[in-house]
Amino acid sequence: MYLKRKVRLHAIDIGSGAEKLGGPLTLADTKFDGTNYTYVAGVSVAGDGANSQNGRVTLDGLRNLQRAALTLVDGTLYIAFGSHGDTGPAHGWVIGVDTQSLAISAVLCTTPNAFYGTIWQTGDEITSDADGKLYVVTGNGTFDSQLNADGRPINGDYGDTVLKLAPDPTTGPGNPSINGRGLKIADYFTPSIQSQLDAHDLDLGSGGLMLLPDSAVSAAHPHLLLSVGKQGRLYLLDRDNLGGFNPNGNNVVQELDGAVNGA
Repeated sequence: MYLKRKVRLHAIDIGSGAEKLGGPLTLADTKFDGTNYTYVAGVSVAGDGANSQNGRVTLDGLRNLQRAALTLVDGTLYIAFGSHGDTGPAHGWVIGVDTQSLAISAVLCTTPNAFYGTIWQTGDEITSDADGKLYVVTGNGTFDSQLNADGRPINGDYGDTVLKLAPDPTTGPGNPSINGRGLKIADYFTPSIQSQLDAHDLDLGSGGLMLLPDSAVSAAHPHLLLSVGKQGRLYLLDRDNLGGFNPNGNNVVQELDGAVNGA
């Protein structure tokens, strides 16, 4: 006996109810025998994170859950995945699907070499700006505090992090980046106390993100967003320079502790 679950995307003709574009599209197909999870089909990225098999991390149909709302940007449908509570193995995922062909155009994993970093956002959609950039925020999980020369986490793991994503046509199945293909992490912000947030279940990504209109901001910071998680600390971030990670203090426009009771 074993459990098996498929995660599928359907393109439906609203007049007849018939499947379109050759659907449904399988995003994950996983089975569990009581001890081991086995990948059957679906999306994956290179990595040795939780439940990796043969150097690949897969979208686990039994342990990942589509929590954020579906988001349509420039003809691409973006789907983000959190988890069923804090039950692993799970990772954060963003998958892009071409709405004209139902082909997968982007796959991004937030913790390819670790675990969690799932995308919850209280069901909020992936936020996008006028330039087609996407913004998501992850929950508890591994963040690599050791950084590369470019200031990025050395193993590509982004727990408790605001991510700015951009379409990346330079990557594909044969030449992926450390986090996947078709999307790249253009910028990020991780609180200096990330390890404390993770240790005390104070997910930064428990609430969604809000982009402020240009009319509400200053000339010094014309593009701002707001983030607040379980801790109740409000972060005001510059979308043109989110701030990265600094263990000695946050490089942000403003932060207010206890501004709300937590999202």
